[in-house]
This record gives sequence, structure tokens and C-alpha cells, in this order.
Amino acid sequence: MSYRQAEPLLNYCGRLLLVSADLPQTLAMYMTPKRDGKKGLIGYAGELVADMKVLMQLVSDDDYQPWIDRRYSLLELPQAHADYDRDGKRGNWVINVISP
Repeated sequence: MSYRQAEPLLNYCGRLLLVSADLPQTLAMYMTPKRDGKKGLIGYAGELVADMKVLMQLVSDDDYQPWIDRRYSLLELPQAHADYDRDGKRGNWVINVISP
């Protein structure tokens, strides 16, 4: 979501936090004029060992299933880029570095 898309949804002095923004989103966030005290912030969530342990437990208990949209081998990396340029990305894409 871009700041332009989110701005109508923000209250007066509202904040939009993009936790994992790519370069175009980052640049657009800073270049878009802000009104009514609204702000856009960019940052990353910290990773704590305790949080990773909880996530590992959820995965091992089959209580968490990441959304993997597509898988590619390392040799298919050019095709992955072409697919991204053509279709965009919705879920996570996995690039297998080692042959299964």
C-alpha cells in the first residue's frame, strides 16, 4: 500500500507505518505531500529470539502456514523476474538455491 492510497483512510494526525517497504514505496512516501498533520513512517520490526521461538513452535505445530505463491529454481531466476514484472507479487516467492 502506498501513502497516497492510505491517506484517505488516515484520521487527522494519523500515521502510516510501512514495515517492509521497497525502494519505490520509500521514495514515494517521502515525496508525497502530507496534509492535516498526517505522517508516513518507514522501519523494520525488531527480531527477538523469543519471537522466533514462538514462530518456530507455530510452524512445527502446523498452526502457521506461510503463503507461498510461487517457487523457482535458481536457474529460473530470470523467469521469476519476468513474472514479477508482468504479474506483480501477491504471496511469497521461494527461490530454491539447492536442488531438492
